Amino acid sequence: MSTVHAEIKKWGNSFAFIIPAEKVKELDLEEGQSIDAEINKCERIDSFGIFKGKKPFKRDKDKHEDIW
Repeated sequence: MSTVHAEIKKWGNSFAFIIPAEKVKELDLEEGQSIDAEINKCERIDSFGIFKGKKPFKRDKDKHEDIW
């Protein structure tokens, strides 16, 4: 199995990604062959404001309310 990071591009009414030439050679792929691809969505994480745009945290119900 081989892993590739690729960007999705618009191709007509569909989306597509390009397999880099290095991976084509490594896997000995040829035009017309069928492949199986496992797709995982990557989320961008910035080093500043990494929680920007994320859902707010939910506070768990306090289990020790009697202490406060």
